[in-house]
Amino acid sequence: MPDSDKELESALSELSEIDTNECITCTKRSLCTRCKRPINVCWCSHLPVDKIKTSTTVLILQHPNEEKRNVRTAPMLESALENCHIIRGRHFSRHPLLRDTFSNPERSYVLYPASDAIDVEDLVAVGRDYSLIVIDGTWNQAKSLYFGNKELHSLKKVKINPTHPSYYVIRTQPHNECLSTVESVALALSKMERWPELNSLLVKPLVAMCAFQIEHGAEKHDSKEEQIISGTFKKKIPRKIENRIRQCKDFKHLLG
Repeated sequence: MPDSDKELESALSELSEIDTNECITCTKRSLCTRCKRPINVCWCSHLPVDKIKTSTTVLILQHPNEEKRNVRTAPMLESALENCHIIRGRHFSRHPLLRDTFSNPERSYVLYPASDAIDVEDLVAVGRDYSLIVIDGTWNQAKSLYFGNKELHSLKKVKINPTHPSYYVIRTQPHNECLSTVESVALALSKMERWPELNSLLVKPLVAMCAFQIEHGAEKHDSKEEQIISGTFKKKIPRKIENRIRQCKDFKHLLG
């Protein structure tokens, strides 16, 4: 019998001796029970010691697909704020928290950057119990949730005006003014509560998470807009960004 046949027969013999009732296990990474992240990239130590109480209640409407992402920022808000709730789904009219919110449109706002949105800085919100609804997902997911829930249309829209690019540097943003969910809420709340330091308190876990990810091999991402300006963007320029560039005379040459 050739040597190769003998080796095959020996291997098959060894396989036949394996106990089929024996449990074969693999070692899994230990996860933090709070943020559900691996221990070595856990961001919980960067949360406030005690949950922060605000007069504004934050209701995050999370698209189901967003929950599947490994690096999400909405849980940071839920862990840091006493009055913050994440509601997952596509339709929200029957949720008890939202029914109360929809029935009080004079005290409820939705963070949505439409042309008729009010600048959050212009709200006289100090000392009042407002509700701020925030949509968590990609821009297309956010639009589908907004237009798929007509109850949101009865609420006044508010917008923020970022003064710096997103700290969420491990994810590519469409343009320089796009922020992650935790950054958007942090900025909005700091204005509504008239508490400037609240912004930096709430984004600390995000900054830490991105630093951990980069240490473990993740790449830092510029926004698509920044890539276009620097000449490193390789795909067709999205129409929305193209329109923004056309409005800026200093960068019109980038369009050819």
